[in-house]
Amino acid sequence: MTEKDEKRKVWEAKTKARLDELDAEFAKLKVQAHQAKGDAKKRLDPVMASVKEKRDRAHQKWEEAQSAGESSWEQMRDASEHLWDDVTSAMAGARDAMENR
Repeated sequence: MTEKDEKRKVWEAKTKARLDELDAEFAKLKVQAHQAKGDAKKRLDPVMASVKEKRDRAHQKWEEAQSAGESSWEQMRDASEHLWDDVTSAMAGARDAMENR
């Protein structure tokens, strides 16, 4: 296995672990949002929809990166890292919204 292959495998494993953590946290937030009532629910629903969209895109990019050829893999990796920043920011916003409901 080449050094590039090794780096790719490490990145894939690390990213999969991050996605699993994200999914677990999203599931917890989803339960809390579902339990919200009235105005709090109205505020949380669009926040959770945004988080879900970004979470789904992160999963899609990870899957695309896994199947990408050697020449396009690094670009896919970079794009998914930028998307990861968006996802973590959205999750932080959702946590804040839950705390302020």
